Amino acid sequence: MQFTQQSELGEYQQMLVFKRYVLDIPVLPFFPKSIIIAVYKNTNTTASDILEEIFADAGYSLHLERWLPLKRLAVCSGLCEYGKNNIAYCKEWGSFISISGFFSDIAPNDDYIWRDVVKMQICESCEKCEDICPKGAILPRIFLIDNDKCKTQHQDKTCYVCQNICPANLGVVKET
Repeated sequence: MQFTQQSELGEYQQMLVFKRYVLDIPVLPFFPKSIIIAVYKNTNTTASDILEEIFADAGYSLHLERWLPLKRLAVCSGLCEYGKNNIAYCKEWGSFISISGFFSDIAPNDDYIWRDVVKMQICESCEKCEDICPKGAILPRIFLIDNDKCKTQHQDKTCYVCQNICPANLGVVKET
């Protein structure tokens, strides 16, 4: 699976795509037949807490896989759209979401159609995140972020100023 041209990826993104992401079916105690993607509002409860019980009660196995390309899968499944700042947005909760991915032995829906990568239409005419980014980390044409620039000067943490200014997050309450 090719995510983008390697030349467009920063050093951090290259490490994720080419060294960290799980792109092959792992060896598990069950034969994986599908990938389950869960998008949910940031809370203290995780998708694992809820889904593992539901799947077990139905007689299926579920394995949490932290290194699937979660944003990409959420966008291609239709659960999210990409913002210019390379953050996944869900209509109901904006970008204040968590995404989990699982391998399962539940049979896939053969009629399911993966969609192309979808970028939020609002991003085409908006430059608020680019303008406010204190590090110039939001790259104008490729919907990728320069992760090295995005780190703040304090404790090497990611800055969220672009999410706070984004019109797609208007009216969305961020969990603290």
